[in-house]
Amino acid sequence: MDRVIAKQLYARLIRESAAHHRDEKELLLWMLLLLTHEVVLREAVMEDFPGHLTMPFVTQRTAAEILSVVWPQQESGRSPNDWYRRFQLDIGEPKKAETSRKASLEELASRLRGSPLVDHVRSRGDA
Repeated sequence: MDRVIAKQLYARLIRESAAHHRDEKELLLWMLLLLTHEVVLREAVMEDFPGHLTMPFVTQRTAAEILSVVWPQQESGRSPNDWYRRFQLDIGEPKKAETSRKASLEELASRLRGSPLVDHVRSRGDA
C-alpha cells in the first residue's frame, strides 16, 4: 500500500472514530494505538487497495505526521515534530505505555472496529 494512501486512510479512521478531535491526550492515545496495534480492513475496501487488507506498520514519526493531519487547523496547530515531542514526554516507551494504558487502548480499538472499513484491530503482540 502506498505510504501516502496509508497515512490518509489512518487519518480518516481516526477522524471518524475519535470522540474529541481537539483533545490532545486522546490523540496521543491514538498515536500509541497506531504504534502498538494492527488494523485489518474489510474485504470491501480491497477495491481501493487490492491485496492489502492489513494496514502497514507505522513509525513514531509517521504516526506524528498522521496526527498533524487529524488535528484541526487552528492557530495552535501542531507540526509532526510537536506531536513526536509530546508523545515522547507524555507517553514514552510504547510497549510500557501499552501495558499501562490497556483499557484506554481497548476503548479506541473498539471505536475503530465500529468503522465500516475495519474488520478487526489487535495488539501487535497478539498478531
